[in-house]
Amino acid sequence: MPPFDVLRRLARLAVAAWCIGIGGCQGMYLHNADRAAVATTARKSIDTVDIAAISKIEQENLARLLEEEVNAIEARSRLVATLAVLDLAASDQSVAHHYQDALQKMELALGTRNMLDLQNASDCKISLKAEVGRNQVHRVSLVSGYGVKKLPACEPKMPQSIPYPDNLPESEQKKFAAAYQTYAKSCETIESMCKSPLAGGEFEAARKKAEETRATIAEARNDLKVAREAYEAALKANKDRSQAAASTAKDLQDKADDLLGAVNKLAKVSPSAANQIKGSALVDLLTAAAGGKADSTDADLAPALEIAKSIPSLAQSINTARAQRAQVPVSHLLLALNNLTIQAERDERLRALDEEEISVHERKADAMAAQADLWKEYSNSLCNLVLLSANKAHPNRPCATIGLPEKVPDPPAKVSCTVSFAPEAKVDPVPVDDCVLGKSWRALFTEDLKSDQSRQLNEAAAAYLHARLIAYNYTVEEFRRIAIDHRRAAVRSEAALRQWKNLVSVPASELEGYYGGGIKPEALADFIVKAFGFTAIAIGVAQ
Repeated sequence: MPPFDVLRRLARLAVAAWCIGIGGCQGMYLHNADRAAVATTARKSIDTVDIAAISKIEQENLARLLEEEVNAIEARSRLVATLAVLDLAASDQSVAHHYQDALQKMELALGTRNMLDLQNASDCKISLKAEVGRNQVHRVSLVSGYGVKKLPACEPKMPQSIPYPDNLPESEQKKFAAAYQTYAKSCETIESMCKSPLAGGEFEAARKKAEETRATIAEARNDLKVAREAYEAALKANKDRSQAAASTAKDLQDKADDLLGAVNKLAKVSPSAANQIKGSALVDLLTAAAGGKADSTDADLAPALEIAKSIPSLAQSINTARAQRAQVPVSHLLLALNNLTIQAERDERLRALDEEEISVHERKADAMAAQADLWKEYSNSLCNLVLLSANKAHPNRPCATIGLPEKVPDPPAKVSCTVSFAPEAKVDPVPVDDCVLGKSWRALFTEDLKSDQSRQLNEAAAAYLHARLIAYNYTVEEFRRIAIDHRRAAVRSEAALRQWKNLVSVPASELEGYYGGGIKPEALADFIVKAFGFTAIAIGVAQ
């Protein structure tokens, strides 16, 4: 055979082997201008679908909708406050009747008419925030200082003890037990505090859910780390053996199954964390492919291959490659990596929205607390006004309620009332026969009151008007929370569209390349390294 023919055949074999190696073609594809043109047209058609622009418009529309909703609520708040001003300035309704109406509004907003409930809830909310801060310090001390891997999340009844961390010296065990007891006691305190909705029940529930999720993720990460270390140790022990014994092979398979199960467990509690692990495995495989070392039977790549098998689209490809002792198709790896990148960006945006929702819940709690403070100020100022107008001594204790007849005469008339105080103040209720609240706001504003009485009247009016002005702040935050749900749906829709585009664009690009002459082998390594650099940043595999 002439040397030229030999070289030509060897060249064809090399090209065929390369095609089989990257798995992008199932045979030889000769250059075909017509098919290349069709493939190019298909790819260009796919590229014209601007998903980013579509998503941007949807997000902008959601933002505009929320803005209009908030503007409408704020306009209503201003209207309510304006009507309240007119009511105080022009109405002949008695202050006693107005006080009863105000307590009804307060009950609708805050769930109680008792001012002491508001005071206790407000004080408890401050104490709760301080205790949560101390609890976090205890948690960090146990996790970072002692290396606790499975610290229980806070609940009403905490375990009395937990196992000592691995390799903890006996001299430190007593200190560790005491540190855990402090943490457990703090948890029980938090769980028993502030059951009133005013204390931010929604916020506390969201905070607790986030804390439990973090603890579950940490546990799943640790299980994955243990499973991977066990699998790698078994691989290393068997690496130099030409053929593993049946028991060894079963042990390897069991540990591989454990590793796969650990990845899937992490994916259930934290898709974002799992995607980081999967992305890192794919980058390892692609980097090996760039260096020509992507043999599916390579023991060094076995952990990465097992983790990659947790990606449904790759499981069959990996099993087939192992059965044929061949390389996993690079195009399959790239498709999966692109998909993971999309998922990682989606999960990061969803995580940010989760954090934003917790902030919304906290602002809702703060809005309730602000209303409570104003209602307390309103009630206390009226209590002071009643006592000062009746020349009664004030015990300098928080006022609980102003007792009035069930049917307050209206228009104004003589009415009796009783000012009550907190039980712990040990002060008897103060009855007043001719209660100043029997008069109207307008009449009191025009009377020549003493300076201290006038100050209490003005402070009560100011607190009431302010309470009416901010009455809908809670509602605004609820609309913001609803908007977050809409934004989540938009993020998921965008990710689904991008995944669809990835699914169809990668094969289209391959066809264009094959029919147009194919990807040059010398460019493959550079191409993969560039893809590696991009996706490593996007997925955060280095974290």
